[in-house]
Amino acid sequence: MAEKNHYLTLFGYNYDANTRLVQAATQVDAETYIAQDGYSHGSLHGLLFHILRTEHVWRVILQTGQGPNPPLAMEDFPDLPSLESRWQLEQTAMLTYINSLSDADLDAAMEVTDWRGMVHSMPRWFILQHVTLHGMQHRSEAAVLLTRYGQSPGNMDFIFYQE
Repeated sequence: MAEKNHYLTLFGYNYDANTRLVQAATQVDAETYIAQDGYSHGSLHGLLFHILRTEHVWRVILQTGQGPNPPLAMEDFPDLPSLESRWQLEQTAMLTYINSLSDADLDAAMEVTDWRGMVHSMPRWFILQHVTLHGMQHRSEAAVLLTRYGQSPGNMDFIFYQE
């Protein structure tokens, strides 16, 4: 059985790690931040936007069963401060959502319609776990870029996260 406190802890870590990336990214000059270097999502900005958009899409799916229409668009987030501002809204919305759930809600299956119109049934905890693991993958990529740019976010292991 899934436990709400487990997911609140994981998302606390998720948002702490996102904040550390943003803090390191503020030290990167604007030209480097948006440079298309062929890594992952094109640029550090593209990669951070991808993490934000994915968190937003899955939160909306958890709340409605369908993705947002339209999804967030990169042109609406031209710089790091605009991403950071939206991330704060997403963090509040997701934590509010998770807090509204019971342990039984986490285990309950929900129907999700994908972008092709196909319907899938999966428990909420599965989606929440996906969001954190997806973020971990792309934060690792962002950490590589930041380190390459001389702005390592430092040790981002979960074991060092302090609530």
